[in-house]
Parts: sequence; structure tokens; C-alpha cells
Amino acid sequence: AGAAAAHCRPLLEAAANRAALKGADMKPEQMMLLTQGVLPLGGSHPVVTRLLNFWAQLLAGAEKAPVLPADDIAQLAMMASMVAPENGLMFHVIAQRLQEAGSSLTEAGFASIDAAFPGGAGPKFPGKEQLLTFIEELKSKKAEESQSKAKLVPRKDRSRSRSRRSRSERRSRRR
Repeated sequence: AGAAAAHCRPLLEAAANRAALKGADMKPEQMMLLTQGVLPLGGSHPVVTRLLNFWAQLLAGAEKAPVLPADDIAQLAMMASMVAPENGLMFHVIAQRLQEAGSSLTEAGFASIDAAFPGGAGPKFPGKEQLLTFIEELKSKKAEESQSKAKLVPRKDRSRSRSRRSRSERRSRRR
């Protein structure tokens, strides 16, 4: 498998370079898929660097209208933490966007954040402590909300008849 990957690397680089040049014309969802696809090239590869810089600029300019759902931003943080943990600017912008849109994070988003910053480790950047505190408070709040919702849902009576046979089966047996 390693030899095949080595032979495919030039093709991946060429395709990624061509796609990255069209980045401005692509939708954020398409850029997310492209970013996932080029990560095997490594964080120091020019195409990966160009894409991560693209994300930093896009997210920095997204103050008025979010460009990605919170879960996708969390996934971007996870992906970037694996290949470019030194990109403090991008993580700073990600932290800002997550704190703005974080209330819509789902379990998948929380899992991505946990993977990006396991136990508080991971990339270092301005605002990291505030982000992690915000995420922990949000997790606690969502856990409390789900517990209170569970208490409000009425329990259904689960009694059943003695026989599990359908009415038609019971009638046919009587005949």
C-alpha cells in the first residue's frame, strides 16, 4: 500500500493544486472536502498551506454571516490540528467562530473539538483557554437541557396482551 501511495502522490498534488486555484469559485462545503482530501500531503505542503490560509481568511471575514455550520468548523479544527498545529492564526479565528455559533454544536462537533484538543492539549493559540472553557460550559448546559427534557417526556404504558399473535392468527386457530 505504501508503494501505491508514493506513486499516487504526484497525481494528488497536481489535482489538489488545480482545485486549490479554483478555491474562490467553490462553495465552502466543496472546499471542506478538498481540504480533507489533501491532508495526507502534510501541513507544510504548499497546497495544504494555501487551503488553511484560505480558511483563516474566509472565517475571519465571516463575522456577519457564518460560512460553515459550527460542527464543520469544529471538524476543520480537528483536521488542522493533525497537520498544522502551529497555525495559530487559523485556530484563533476558528475559536472566535465557534464561540459565536457554538450553541448549535452537536455531539459530532463536541467530538471533533475533543479530538483537536484532547484533554486541553493540542495547538496553542490566543483564546484557546476561553474556547475550551466555553465548550465545557456549553456541554454542561446541553447535558442539563437533555436531562430536563427527558424528565418532561411522559412514559408510555407498555402493557401488551398475553398473546403476541395477531387477531387473524387467533381467529384462524379457533376454527
